Amino acid sequence: MTDASASVGFLSLPLHRPSAPSNRTLWWALLAAGCAVLLFPLMLVDVPPLLDYPNHLARAFILAQGDRDPLLASMWGAHWAIIPNLAMDAILPPLIRVLPVHVAGRLMVAFALLLPVAGGVLYSRALFGRHSFWSLGICLATANGLFLLGFLNFQISIGLAPVCAAAWLQWRERYPVRIAAFGAVAAAALFFSHLMGLLFFALLIGCHEADRMAAMLRDRRLSIPACRRVLILLPAAAVAAGLYAASSFGSEANDLAWGPLDQRLIRALPFFGYDLTADLACSALVLGVLAVLAWQRRLRVPRSSLMLLAILAALAALAPVAFKGTGYVHARFAVMLALMLFAAVRPVGLPRRSAWLVGAALAGIFVVRQAETAMVWHGHAFDLAELRRVTAAMPPGSRVLTTVVDVDEAADGRFGFISRRMLSDGTRIDGHITALLVIERRAFWPFLFANGSQQPLRMLEPYLTIGKRTMSIPNLRQLAAGRPDEPFGGPFPIGGHWGCCYDYVLLMPAAAHPGFADPRLEAVARSDFVDLFRVRSPDSMASLP
Repeated sequence: MTDASASVGFLSLPLHRPSAPSNRTLWWALLAAGCAVLLFPLMLVDVPPLLDYPNHLARAFILAQGDRDPLLASMWGAHWAIIPNLAMDAILPPLIRVLPVHVAGRLMVAFALLLPVAGGVLYSRALFGRHSFWSLGICLATANGLFLLGFLNFQISIGLAPVCAAAWLQWRERYPVRIAAFGAVAAAALFFSHLMGLLFFALLIGCHEADRMAAMLRDRRLSIPACRRVLILLPAAAVAAGLYAASSFGSEANDLAWGPLDQRLIRALPFFGYDLTADLACSALVLGVLAVLAWQRRLRVPRSSLMLLAILAALAALAPVAFKGTGYVHARFAVMLALMLFAAVRPVGLPRRSAWLVGAALAGIFVVRQAETAMVWHGHAFDLAELRRVTAAMPPGSRVLTTVVDVDEAADGRFGFISRRMLSDGTRIDGHITALLVIERRAFWPFLFANGSQQPLRMLEPYLTIGKRTMSIPNLRQLAAGRPDEPFGGPFPIGGHWGCCYDYVLLMPAAAHPGFADPRLEAVARSDFVDLFRVRSPDSMASLP
């Protein structure tokens, strides 16, 4: 039994006998099978339909190219700084220099899928002193809605956080000085991976340390030992605070947004993905099993885990949707909660038949959800083929504007072309696919992530002016608006003057509004997924309003 599990029992934890060799073999076999099922959809398409992923991949491609591509170098330049969002930017560009871009990208996606699995099982092993079959359910939690949104830096950071926390639990009592130095290094690595991963690490080790100090208080040994425990935390806290203060992200305005209630509730589910019914069923199954086990006193929950789960649940329910330009904030805590529901608790004393029944139910819903993912990704391969066919003749250096058909703009009977590209909370996952034109056509696309406080990339003039004036991907009403203040014009300040800045316009999904025409546009190629139009008479930038 580890020091961690010896000291943090909510229900007293018995000494664990080593697992039988057959159980260990089965555990490893099930882990390998779970990872294989997680990775299977990656075999079906070279660019997974993760909303932000093509955008991140295009940025990494630009960073990997450096000044070797004159066209891209005239549009964007590297802008390295102290940024709490650099996991992909640190790992992916070196891979792209030695591997084909889409091979490197899929390796990165696989890493983002598997690291939370590794982190969860290592944390569970450190906490309880042995591997648990229950911890394999982390495979179900790692393929979450935020992963489907392409939040890969976040995904990597919440996998790295429990790896670091497991090391803290394992070595904290034996090597206090070394673990203090390790905490500082871990805090720096997690800060640069993603700020939410650093917060997750702080919660993991903070709850552990709070539980130990509470035990000291009960034993009237609070003074000197407690001070020592606090001192060991100081290097990590100092590094985190210093980096945050030095980053431009730390100086940004604390803008908060809470979002519509229906979306908040769906995103706060521990498991959300493509289908709301499946999301509710999965959440009810996991929470229901845990509730029954707790009622039967067959659930081991260390006091530190109890604190952690309560904090994560409260944050998932109460945290804002957006903070400092970062979205889905409360949903990120829901994902952490889902991971810890498998890593921070352990069922004990289940009859063999009950254990197999629970395992089969979890495995079944995991396979069903992954099969749904595989079908969506397989269909996405056809979208990619159409995009590449339609844009095959686009010359390098073209300036491309994307426009989308909104839900209320779809023609009668055509909503299905939009809904099949949505998550259960209504978020569309096709908005950034045209970032691939930066890679495959060397085109300018104004919506590439190049925020100096969050990405190491900056847009260069005159493209910077175009990007600033094109605030968001317009819908059809915004594209047709003659002036920014025209009814339904929306936040698209170029208004009717976008012809000054773009050579082509892409419409997605085209089948949702067939036959779209605009006198300023000449149809070049059409398909169900995307229509390509050439701007007939480009204006000069002096015509901008």
